[in-house]
Amino acid sequence: MRKFTSIQFLGLCLVSIISFSSCDKQTIEPIINPVVIEQNFTIKFTTVNSSSNTLALGQQTALGAFDLDFNFNTLSFYLNNIKAVKDDGTEVMVKDLILVNVNPKSWMNTDSTAVNSSFTFSLPSGNYTGLKMVLGVPAELDGDNAPLATSYPDNNPLSDKRGTWWSWDNTFRHLTLMGNAYKVGNSTPYPYSYHLRTDVVTQSFSLNKNFTLTNIAATTLTAEVNMNNVFTQPGNQLDIYKDNISDSKSDDQNQVRIVKLVADNFTKSITLK
Repeated sequence: MRKFTSIQFLGLCLVSIISFSSCDKQTIEPIINPVVIEQNFTIKFTTVNSSSNTLALGQQTALGAFDLDFNFNTLSFYLNNIKAVKDDGTEVMVKDLILVNVNPKSWMNTDSTAVNSSFTFSLPSGNYTGLKMVLGVPAELDGDNAPLATSYPDNNPLSDKRGTWWSWDNTFRHLTLMGNAYKVGNSTPYPYSYHLRTDVVTQSFSLNKNFTLTNIAATTLTAEVNMNNVFTQPGNQLDIYKDNISDSKSDDQNQVRIVKLVADNFTKSITLK
């Protein structure tokens, strides 16, 4: 067996190190997850008349059809599955459910915190082309097999504190719209009342509006509900003096017709600005 001197052994080790270091190296790139910077933005719901002027609760204005004036004194509605649409077409979840309620504390609101028409959310920075949402309460949260409204905390939009729940059949009013109609020149009020419930009214709709979220300035979007258009949509006019009551649990097909008409007109009457 051949023996190596110390010098020979040292040289052999040096050659091995050099040979090893000259081999191709695999470059391992670190995995860097992109940092998602989120920005707050606010959606404020307002009610306007046909001239886009603010229409307050109880304020009488010309309807623009059927020789009627009208006002509204109660308005609340649920929106679910709210998503923001990015400029590349992808969708970002905003909120699962909100209750828009412009009513003062009253029989509908046993808790003043129920009054809410302005909502602030967070979304990734970027360019967006609008919002998508569904009118009403999701089917799995409404009806016989759903949790009772009394099981929700007071600040939940489905809490019985909101005044939108019928305990006797565990259903929610997806949209509540009430007020008075007046024949022009006649001060005698003729009440109307629309209570929309069951999945006959849950329908998807989009609100188109380009907006950009950055850290430079706060973003506020105004969702205007044109109350005149709820009743005067072309081809879908609703005579609130004649067809003044709706209840979508009714077996009356005329009632179901009114409910669908109000739901369809309502979603078409919202504009994002």
